[in-house]
Amino acid sequence: MNICFLLSFTPNPRMNKRMRALKENHDISLIYWKRSEKYLWGDVIEDIKGEEIAIPANNGNPIKRLLPTFKFGKTVLKKLKIQKPECLYVQNVDMLFLAMLHKVFINSSLKIVYEIADIHEIIIQPQKRWIKKIIQRALRFLERKMCRNVNLLVLTSQKYYECYYKDFIEESRYLYMANAPERRIFNRYARKKDGKFTVGFIGAVRFEKQIKLLVQACEKCQVKLEIIGSFLNEELEQYCKENNVFCYGKYNYEEEISDLYGRLDCVFSGYPSTDYNVGIAVPNKLYEAIVCELPIIVSKGTYLAELVNEYGVGIAIDCDDIESYVEAINSLKDNELRLCEIANNCKKIKNICYVEEYNQKLSKRINALTNNGC
Repeated sequence: MNICFLLSFTPNPRMNKRMRALKENHDISLIYWKRSEKYLWGDVIEDIKGEEIAIPANNGNPIKRLLPTFKFGKTVLKKLKIQKPECLYVQNVDMLFLAMLHKVFINSSLKIVYEIADIHEIIIQPQKRWIKKIIQRALRFLERKMCRNVNLLVLTSQKYYECYYKDFIEESRYLYMANAPERRIFNRYARKKDGKFTVGFIGAVRFEKQIKLLVQACEKCQVKLEIIGSFLNEELEQYCKENNVFCYGKYNYEEEISDLYGRLDCVFSGYPSTDYNVGIAVPNKLYEAIVCELPIIVSKGTYLAELVNEYGVGIAIDCDDIESYVEAINSLKDNELRLCEIANNCKKIKNICYVEEYNQKLSKRINALTNNGC
C-alpha cells in the first residue's frame, strides 16, 4: 500500500519510528510543514521520499496560523492529487481536515490513520473566554464528524481514549502505541559511573516555569544540570545559559540519544499538572529512562506519576514548589541504595518498554486495511 505521512511539523523521532516500521511492507512517502527556521530533531530518514513545505507560522497558537495553514493546505492538496496515496497517516486535527478534503474531493477510497500524541489545549482544556469556548465547540464537533471516516486511531496514551476519544470512536478502530524506543538505538548505551550527580532534561524545551525551578533546585542541591534539546523560547534559553546550565542544543536522536542518556544520573520530566493534556499524556522519556535504568522525576497529579509510582521507577513532585524539587534531587544524589532499587525495578519491566512489540500490532492493523478494504 502507498502510505503518505502528512505532518504539520518536521518529523520527530516518534514519526520516524512509525515510517521505519511500515516501510518494510509498504511504499512510504512524506510531506511535512517546516514552520520555522529551527529543526527541533535530526534529519529525515534517508530512504524515505520526503517533501518539505517551508511556510513560516506561529508554532504555539493554531488560531494565529490559520492563513499559513490555508497556504500549506493548498500546496498539500495539489501534491496529493499527483501522488495519489492509498492511505494518509496524519497527526492532529488540521492534518486530518486536509486528509478529509482529499478523501471527499479526490479519492473516496482513501484510508486514513489518525495519530494523537498530544491533545491541544484548545480542544481538551476547559475554556473561560467565550470566543475560545465557541472555537473549542466547533473544533470538537468537526473532529467528531471527521473521525467517522478514520480507519485507525493511534494514541500514545491509553488515557486519551478513556478521557476523550471513546465517546465517538469505537474501540475496534483504536490502537494504543506506547511512545517507546527501538532496541537498536540503545544497544550501545553505557550507564554513567562517576562524576558529579547530573540531572538531565531531554527533548524540546518548553514549560518555562518548571525549567526555571529545575535550574534553581539543581543549584541549591549543588548538582549538575544538562538541558538537551532545542529551546522553543529564546528568553528561557538565555536564562539557562546565564545560570551556567549546560545546554546541548539540537541532537540527532538515532545517532546520539543513547550517549546523551549515558551522561545522566536522573531524568527530569516535570510539567504543569494543570495542563489537561499533560495530566493524561505519557512521554517517551518514561520508557527511555526505564530502558536506561535511570530514576525519573515527574509531576504529581498526572497519569505519568501514577505509572512511575506503580513501577517504582522515580519520584513525583509538586511541579510548582521548588522545595519539592530540592527534596527529590537530594533523595537521589549520593543515595546508592535508592538508585539501585529504582534500577532493579526498571530491569523488571524493561522488555515491555521497547517499540518493536507495538510496531507488530501497528503493521497488523495497517495490513488489515489493505486486505479487507475497510
